[in-house]
This record gives sequence, structure tokens and C-alpha cells, in this order.
Amino acid sequence: MTFLIGDERTPVPPSNEERGYVVRRMLRRALYFARRKLGITVPVMGLLADTVVDYMSPSYPELERQRSFVKDILGPEERRFDETLSRGLRLLTDGLIPWRMSITTRLELLARSPTTDKPRIASAVLNEILGAETTTYEESAGLRITRESQWPEQTEGLVHSAAEPVLDLLRELRETKDRDRIEDIATRAVNAGNCLSGKEAFTLHDTYGFPIELTREIAAENGLAVDEAGFEA
Repeated sequence: MTFLIGDERTPVPPSNEERGYVVRRMLRRALYFARRKLGITVPVMGLLADTVVDYMSPSYPELERQRSFVKDILGPEERRFDETLSRGLRLLTDGLIPWRMSITTRLELLARSPTTDKPRIASAVLNEILGAETTTYEESAGLRITRESQWPEQTEGLVHSAAEPVLDLLRELRETKDRDRIEDIATRAVNAGNCLSGKEAFTLHDTYGFPIELTREIAAENGLAVDEAGFEA
């Protein structure tokens, strides 16, 4: 990054286009790793640029001449992305992902249940997701679903809107009388529950500036997929 931004002839500052976007993605991944993996909370990119210049400027003297320029670019970029990263991580790790993991557990119960019980379990799960005050269903194996708490407010309204594909399938399953369709609908509901929707990923990207590549990585760390076709649609 220091070499690209510090090129005297054709500097490549972070941007949303072409080579600049490559630099921005590199910078974001470095910051994500520093914050999440190494626990570094202080500004770090300027210090790293200084280290590169100190070691490499004897061979590439233009780096010393461009030192201030590089740091003037990296500083504001780091501050802006820190804000984006903080909000995006809060929405994902304090809201969307715990909620997804919670419904995944309940949908696994749905998948394991006998075909004839699935509509009733779907109704219980549906009521719980929607925040019904009282929802309890105990099936023949003694497994129980209970509403533990409201979904976290930190999601800023994303949870319920992102849940629509799962909710629609649960409603369909609750109402169906066709035994041949029950298992198919249940399977699709479980698959939808294991995947961050394209709408969720797009909202994080478009509204909050959170890059899709980090959404993908954080989701994978928690055993979830991302509907990237839906994101691109």
C-alpha cells in the first residue's frame, strides 16, 4: 500500500474504482486483522507506513519524499473505516449473527421432527421470531422451544426485514396440508436460516458501508453462508 499510494508518477490512493479499490480492500483487510485478530485499537497504518519507508527508502528514495503524503492519505482512511468497521461488527456480531444462530438451532429441531409435527413446530418458531409473548411447543421426543428474549435492538431493524425469506417459508409450512410438500418446505426454511440473505449483505454494504468480503468472512467464521447471488441482484 505504501508503494502504491507513494508512487510519485501515478499515486494510487484508496477509492471505489479500479486500482484504488484494490488499495482500499487491502487497507480494510489489514485494519480488520489488526483490530479483530491482533487486538490493536490505536491508529496503526501511519506507523506501518513509517516502517516501510524507513526500511525501503535507501533503495527507493522517493518513498521518503512521499512519506507525509502517504500518511495524510492513510490517516483519514483509517478513521473512516474504523467507524464503518465498528458499526458493521456491532450489527453482525451483536445482532444478525446471534439471531441467525438462534433460529438455526430452532430450525434444526424442525428438520429433525416427524413430518406430521413440522407444521405445528413451524408455527411455534414463527411466533417466537415475531416476538410473541408466549410460545411453547413440546413434541414427542421431549424437545422444547421457548421464547428466551426479544431480538437485540442493536440490529437497528435489520433482523425482522432480513428474516422475511424464513418467515415466508414458515408461514407456508404452517398452513400446508400436503404431506408431500412439508419436507421440501422445511428443507428450504432450514437452508434459508443458515444463510445471511442478499438483502442483509446489501444493506450492510449500501447503508453502512460494510464491505461484502468482510461480511462473507465473518459469516464463515460462524458457520453461515452469504447469498451472494442475492447481493448482486
